[in-house]
Amino acid sequence: MITQTANFERIRRLIQCQRLIRLAQNPTNVRYVKEACARIGLKAGDRVIDIGCGPAGALLPLAEVVGPSGMVVGLDRNDDVVNLARQVVTQRGLDQVKIVHADLDEFGEQHGYPDGSFDAAYCRLVLFNQRDPAAMLQRIAATVRPGGYVVAHEVLDDPDYPRFEPPVPGFSKFRHWFNECLRQQGRSPGVARMLSTLAEEAGLREISRQGLIDANLASAVDFIQEQGLNLLLVFKPSILLYGLATADEIEALAAEFRKATAVSYKFFLSWIMVEWIAQKPEQ
Repeated sequence: MITQTANFERIRRLIQCQRLIRLAQNPTNVRYVKEACARIGLKAGDRVIDIGCGPAGALLPLAEVVGPSGMVVGLDRNDDVVNLARQVVTQRGLDQVKIVHADLDEFGEQHGYPDGSFDAAYCRLVLFNQRDPAAMLQRIAATVRPGGYVVAHEVLDDPDYPRFEPPVPGFSKFRHWFNECLRQQGRSPGVARMLSTLAEEAGLREISRQGLIDANLASAVDFIQEQGLNLLLVFKPSILLYGLATADEIEALAAEFRKATAVSYKFFLSWIMVEWIAQKPEQ
């Protein structure tokens, strides 16, 4: 039983890794990264760190922006995703991208990157996974030089999104389960509303904060598959563990999502992604 449980957990993690690779290559997500880079003036030859990069993260668009003369460091503490990230980078011949297996609290001079090594730090859906997002942001800020930037993309916990016509009501239920799982785990699903306060605590100067939303009808079905059905599979053990739903209720929602992937939509708005940019003061 223990072996079967361990194998299931590993399979679930690998499914999540493949899902994250697909999301990293999603044209909308790539555009979000490149537009943020343009807003902070990141250019060829610059040095940037992708914190919590996962199996792909923003590594590819960041590598494109800084070019062969620049450097991208992808940082993650999970064995599986680090190995996959190294495969992704190697397959694409991106010599300017280095993957480091470490926790951010342990990352630094011992890896060849003392505090202040980077022109910018990027993190996507990192702060909302933290028990103490303020402490995490302070540590992220330490990685960039004075005058450097921190860019974060975090989902806004707004119950009115995503939106479809015809409706997909199951997303409201799933969003509740998802956020409650995060809270039960001590994470911070409401962090997107706290970013200005966190910036002050981290000694950063907020430059901009805006909502990003995908309204492309062609993305609607893929969104339901990735952000509904596949994410439900990833969170199913936690939903059951915290008593948020029964196995039958989860399967019923999965069936609703599967049915929804066969619908032709007239209107679609994704989750709201908050793009937040802050600058480390010059010293």
